Amino acid sequence: MFNPALVLPMEPTITIDVTPNRSLPFIRTLETYAGSLQTVMLIILGICLLLGIGAWIVGRVTSSPNMQRVTGTVIVTCLVAAALTGSAFTGVMWATGISIFDAA
Repeated sequence: MFNPALVLPMEPTITIDVTPNRSLPFIRTLETYAGSLQTVMLIILGICLLLGIGAWIVGRVTSSPNMQRVTGTVIVTCLVAAALTGSAFTGVMWATGISIFDAA
C-alpha cells in the first residue's frame, strides 16, 4: 500500500548559522573597492549604451541594416549587463543571507 509519509521530505535537523566576520582590517577596504567597481562598471555600460543608441540612430538615418542589427545587439547587451551588474550585490545577499554592505 502507498504511504505518503515516505515520500514527503523530512524537516532539516541541522541549522547553519553563518555571520560575517568584519573584524579583519581590510574588509572595509574591499567593500569600498567592490562598490567603486560596481559604480565604474555601470558608468561604462551607460556610456556604451548611449554610444550604441547614437550609432543605431546613424544606422537608421543612413539606412544601413547591418549597422542597425549590430547596434541593436549592443544596446540589448548593455541593458542586460547593467541589470546584472546592478543586481550583483543583492543576488549575493539573497543567496547567502549575508549583506555585503553594513548600514553602520
